Amino acid sequence: MVSLIRGALFSLLLGVLATACAETPSESPPKRELALGFAVDTTAVPGAWWGVDSARIVLPEIVRTWREYLLVRHIPAQRAAFWTAADRARALDPDPLPPSESYVLDGRPLLIEALPLVAGDASRWVLRTVYVGGGTSDHPGLLGMERTYIVRENGTDGKTRWALASPVPFETAGWTRASVGRIDYVVHPSLGFDRARATATAAWTDSLINRFSIPDTGQVTYYQVPDLQTGNRVFGLEWVLTGDRTGGRASPVARIVLAANPRYAEAYKHELVHVLLHPLLSGRSAFVSEGVSYWLGGARGLSFIELMRDLASYLTGQPTLTLASILDADEGGPATSAQLPAAAAIFELAHRRSGDQLVRRLIDTLGSGSPTVADVARALDTTESQLESDWRTLVTSYAR
Repeated sequence: MVSLIRGALFSLLLGVLATACAETPSESPPKRELALGFAVDTTAVPGAWWGVDSARIVLPEIVRTWREYLLVRHIPAQRAAFWTAADRARALDPDPLPPSESYVLDGRPLLIEALPLVAGDASRWVLRTVYVGGGTSDHPGLLGMERTYIVRENGTDGKTRWALASPVPFETAGWTRASVGRIDYVVHPSLGFDRARATATAAWTDSLINRFSIPDTGQVTYYQVPDLQTGNRVFGLEWVLTGDRTGGRASPVARIVLAANPRYAEAYKHELVHVLLHPLLSGRSAFVSEGVSYWLGGARGLSFIELMRDLASYLTGQPTLTLASILDADEGGPATSAQLPAAAAIFELAHRRSGDQLVRRLIDTLGSGSPTVADVARALDTTESQLESDWRTLVTSYAR
């Protein structure tokens, strides 16, 4: 059973780290102007300076391309055009930064390294950008470091141009690959691949899509890695501030799942829910999108039933705690860690009353805001006191 200490730590991180896959377009990170570190000199002219790689003659163009991209990175419709044709064909949104790490973009970008990928080759470059924020002006906090590839390619107009290239093909070359149903597994060399479990997961995805009448929108690419830092490096984040070693991430638009918990392995259902039910959950609040994902796919290394057992234990130790106080808890407070499991219990309650029809009505009614008990009670056509009673009865029924 996950300890209450772990739950409390998780709640403290919620205020800093973006909730995985919670889409809040209105909270897009602000545009950040790129600054240059002391090692990135765009004034040195090859030929005029001794010992300077002749490939560096295009460095100002490289920096300009990356700076222009960062100015529109928060606008999906504009950023896609910066990527190579191969990356745009591979994914609707080629930007590899997992949505749950988007808090990095709130920091100030500082380009600390820009070098040819191969000495003397001016057509392929690797850039490293750190993002800083918090702390003090003299000692800012480091949020993460991103590795970016920029290459020269022929444009549709016949002219050459600079384009961003995804780090994923570089990082996953030689990994195990297997297509099972609608899931394309890409497995880290240190891990085995359980085809039987993958087959069961593929069957589950089919049933989930049919259950909620979701249109088939193509394959899901499923990256299976031993830990989050390894997974982040696949997408170009060489290091990122995080409170977890294991976990999962998803990019619903790109239909990508990052499974970084060996316990889940081929069956990280929580993140698959985010991707598969994206047409239903897009733009919803964390209460809705995460609540549904906790309910259908589990979370924090636990199944829904195990989550309810933990929540029941928590309620036993907090006899005066109510659903209302959990939903209204301030960020970072002890009850914050119970908010998403509490939401999952509400969706289970709705399903027990009137099946998936009421679940969908609950999703549509609650929308993108953070609901109160009164909001949930109205959506379920019940009173607040009855909702409190029914919710607690359901949760405590899972007690060991």
